[in-house]
Amino acid sequence: MWNEGDVIVRRELLGLSPLGLPPDPRPWHGRSWLDLPVYVAEDSPERLATFIAPGAEYHYPSFRWPAEGGVHPWHPRIGWEGEGCLMVQEPGEHLAIWHFWHPAEGERPRTFSHWYLNMQTAFLRTEYGYDTQDLEVDFIVRPDGSWTLKDFEVLDERLAEGRFWPELDRWIRGYTAEVSARLDAGERWWDTSWTRWSPPDHWRAPSLPPGWGEPPAP
Repeated sequence: MWNEGDVIVRRELLGLSPLGLPPDPRPWHGRSWLDLPVYVAEDSPERLATFIAPGAEYHYPSFRWPAEGGVHPWHPRIGWEGEGCLMVQEPGEHLAIWHFWHPAEGERPRTFSHWYLNMQTAFLRTEYGYDTQDLEVDFIVRPDGSWTLKDFEVLDERLAEGRFWPELDRWIRGYTAEVSARLDAGERWWDTSWTRWSPPDHWRAPSLPPGWGEPPAP
């Protein structure tokens, strides 16, 4: 377990898949294509909450990926821009609840903007932090309950370029339908109290921890 305020490494590994699916047989399986330092807001048996602080530096490992341009879509940005983002994920779950806020303006404090339900593999702990893989499809959920599906239309592209494979594609489509049905029913199964959370003022522009050095995949 990590302590509140620890800086750990969040890595995006290609080839990770939800539990029960066969592993990706392609040569980039287990390779990271984005690493960034995050602050630990909570680490408990119930959840892992980490914060991408403004200015958090990005590290792009040198490898050509099966994607347009061969690089992560955030490339060439060197760090997180704008207000920070809180990510909350329960063990074994394949959705991380990302929280976004409007920045403070003058005398007005910052206000909650929306949840971003990021479909990603369940996090795997490492010596330095945790690993996950983004599964492309996301849900933008607004405080009034309205919601929007994002990036579902690119799944065919991911199959064609080789980042996803047929078993994973079928799983993503099925899970998308399941989450969509729950949102249509008005369910909010995540802890909404995190919308009132604020990071300490000194949680700014973290760097990757000393001695980190691109750890091997677990």
